[in-house]
Amino acid sequence: MKKKNSFLKYTILFLIFLLIGIAIGVFGSKWYFARKPKADTPSAEKAEEEKPVQIVNISDDSSYSALINELYTYLDRNPMYYNSRGFDITKASNEVKLSLTYQYMINNKKDTIGVLASSWDGTTCPFNDGLNSFIVDGPGLGCTVSSFTQAQVLANFKKLFGDIGLDVSTNFIGKDGKMCILVGDIYTCGRTTGGVYTGSLTPKMDVLKVEKYNEDIVFTEKGYLQDTRSNVTNGDGNNYLHSSDSTEYYHELKSSENLYFIHTFKKNEDGTYTYLKTTTREKKDS
Repeated sequence: MKKKNSFLKYTILFLIFLLIGIAIGVFGSKWYFARKPKADTPSAEKAEEEKPVQIVNISDDSSYSALINELYTYLDRNPMYYNSRGFDITKASNEVKLSLTYQYMINNKKDTIGVLASSWDGTTCPFNDGLNSFIVDGPGLGCTVSSFTQAQVLANFKKLFGDIGLDVSTNFIGKDGKMCILVGDIYTCGRTTGGVYTGSLTPKMDVLKVEKYNEDIVFTEKGYLQDTRSNVTNGDGNNYLHSSDSTEYYHELKSSENLYFIHTFKKNEDGTYTYLKTTTREKKDS
């Protein structure tokens, strides 16, 4: 009987230690695998970044002609896209976004033109119940203004740049120097400073090629900015830029002969294209 009890006792102890061992093993395994560095699982974005870039020249492909022509109008000969340091719309200020959208709408006649009556002295045109005023076009004339709704601005901004956010609750100044004043849901734009706005920085560019980088479309241009605001020229007959522009463009227009502008348009999930950025590349002498 004593032997039997001893056997039972050792059997029970063995089972207890066995269970303890199993418990420790299970806990230890869970602890190890919980802290084991996980192998990187490529995300869809990372996989897209690592996908080999397939470049196809579509400059002379007639099936892309309409799309190429449309996308080029987005650049709109606007000097903002020809900054020698490049330009990224996702990093642009809200005022710049509004100004670019405004310029596109004006150039493509997406605004409504009107003329406000001048005040008794013939110098200004009262607006917004006299809270604001625009300057007359000339002696005896009224004030030519353009107008459009907030919804129009948002729609055209989305067409140009996609859903990257735009605040349309503020006034702004366009690149043509006109002040755009928001009253209700309508912007009205006109001259608020004296003098006639003449001359501009005008891109004089040649499109060298248009290519598809996978699904994106990329324009490569070379040329210069013509400064019609200044009468100062260099020996070649090209104008110098004003010193205030030197940080964004270049001191001498001739220097742009060695600079390429590369504009990228991103393809969206719905099949449309929107402007993303412009980078620059210097010409390398062979």
